[in-house]
Formats: sequence, structure tokens, C-alpha cells
Amino acid sequence: MYVMGVLAAVFGVLQVALDVVLFRSVFRSKPVPMLLALFVKLLLYAFALWLLVKVFRALIWAGAIGFAVGFFPALLIFTVYSMKQGKGRDVS
Repeated sequence: MYVMGVLAAVFGVLQVALDVVLFRSVFRSKPVPMLLALFVKLLLYAFALWLLVKVFRALIWAGAIGFAVGFFPALLIFTVYSMKQGKGRDVS
């Protein structure tokens, strides 16, 4: 159970990193990094789905919790880091 949770948490952190690359590439109109990041994201999702269904079928809850534990804190940390670096957008 812990193995699936840790794998899912790592998967969540990787998704945040790939989202950053993907969104920066989209908004800067760079098609090659955008397509590469999108392709890697799709491969990771396909691998994670295969792993969840074939190997860890009984541990779907652990995978969901692990993904949330990895994804959302990494997203929060990246957001705070970006705002500290001056890359965040001031809405006021």
C-alpha cells in the first residue's frame, strides 16, 4: 500500500513539473517543447493507469491519495516559488 502511495505522489510531482513546461511552452508559442511535454504526460498517464489496473488494483484509494499528496503540495510550492521570483502575476 505504501509503495503505491509513494509512486502516486512521485507521479503527482512529475505532473506538476510537466504542467509547468507545457503551459510555459503554450503561452510562449514554442510547439516542440509543448508537444514533447504533452507526449510525456500522456505516456505517464498511460503507464500509471496500466500500473494501477494490472498491478495495484486493490490499492486504488492509496493511488488517489498519493497523487493528491504529491500533486497539490508541489503545485503550491511552485506557485509560492514563482511569486517570490517575480514570475507570478499581480492581479490587483
